[in-house]
Amino acid sequence: MKKKVIIFIVTFFMILNVFSTYKTVNAETKNNIEINLKGNSTVKQDTKTIELTLSLGNFVGVEENIVLGYEANVEYDKKMFSTVKVEGLNGWTASYESTTNVLIGELPTATARANSDIAKITLTLQSDVQPGVSGVFKLNNLQLTDSEDLDITVNKSITITKETEVEKEPEKQEGQTPEKQKDPEKQTQEESKTQEEQKAQQQKQPATTQQQKSNTQNTTATKKVSNLPYAGLQNFIVITLLIVFITGVLALIRYKTIKIK
Repeated sequence: MKKKVIIFIVTFFMILNVFSTYKTVNAETKNNIEINLKGNSTVKQDTKTIELTLSLGNFVGVEENIVLGYEANVEYDKKMFSTVKVEGLNGWTASYESTTNVLIGELPTATARANSDIAKITLTLQSDVQPGVSGVFKLNNLQLTDSEDLDITVNKSITITKETEVEKEPEKQEGQTPEKQKDPEKQTQEESKTQEEQKAQQQKQPATTQQQKSNTQNTTATKKVSNLPYAGLQNFIVITLLIVFITGVLALIRYKTIKIK
């Protein structure tokens, strides 16, 4: 009898322990809905607005087609973003108050589904944002609830960076490297200038040749003129010597004639 009682008590506690464990596991897996904030983390130079998407992920321990609502505190870098606009998607409403930075959304009908977008958030960039600057957008204390006991609170954020400037390489032309390429307008001006210089040089060349010939002739004439006095001087000396010689001979003959007498 005592043995049966002991077996009954042990069996009762085992069943109680299994039930308690099942309840704990079920409580841990219940009331879990993934919430995602998605968008591009890098924006281009000419981008003025950025779109983010708030969506529901997997439903764990929660049935679909229920009524849901959420509330969050919006925080963003005002040096990066100037305004925030929120729009509900897929039957969800969305109301954002910029003075309080509170975002409220709800799904009036029991149509909540997993892996669906619930809001579109549009951020406007400041006009003076420099390349490489980053800003953070946050949804703090995002609380998702249903009409019963569902209560999920998470924090979501995304960092957005304006891309740096990329220097574009000039298009490569046949037979040229990018370094040797020139602006077409500048190249045309240079070619025109080169042609004008060549034309001026061609016009100048005959004049230069003529001048060189003139200089040559002048030099030759100068040499001839300078040689004339020298030639006359030579003739004068020869004649003078000849006269002196003849005079000397005549004087010698005269002297001998006088001496003989």
